[in-house]
This record gives sequence, C-alpha cells and structure tokens, in this order.
Amino acid sequence: MRGGGTYRGAGRERALLIQGLDMDGAKVGAARTYLQAQKLCGQVSVDVFDLPSLPFADNLINLVLMEEAGKFIRSGLALQEVRRVLSPNARFW
Repeated sequence: MRGGGTYRGAGRERALLIQGLDMDGAKVGAARTYLQAQKLCGQVSVDVFDLPSLPFADNLINLVLMEEAGKFIRSGLALQEVRRVLSPNARFW
C-alpha cells in the first residue's frame, strides 16, 4: 500500500486522507504494520469492511481506486454502491 502526503495541483496544495478497505483481516493487519513502519498512520488508514455496503456517506469520496475489482464485485459489491459514495465530478478507477 502506498499513499498519503499532499497533492499539488492547479497552483495549490491540499492534504489527502486515504482509506484502504479489504474484506480480509489478515491483509488489513499486514497493511497496518506497513503503514506504522512507514510512519503513515493518520494520513492513511486501513479497515476491514463487510459487503455489500461501503462504510461511507453518500457523495463523500473524491476518488475510488479499486484493486482486484472483480473479486469485490463477485463477492457482492455493486457498482451502484461505488457510485453512491462518489461526490460530483469524482473518479473511479
């Protein structure tokens, strides 16, 4: 897992908060260990989640990056659930 820091774009700087999610508690534990070693806790966090819902309010997220999308979709995550949490003009990759 990589992430955190600041984003510099359009002549301004803004902080990023990154939330990683996985259904596998062992993967989440390994990611947390990595984040602690890299001193990224606070900027980046990781949690276990249960399908079919994402643990975010409507229109909250600016960017969703989904690794292993097929695994999550086969396990019950609907693309309309991803769209629910995306804010206007947000991106899904």
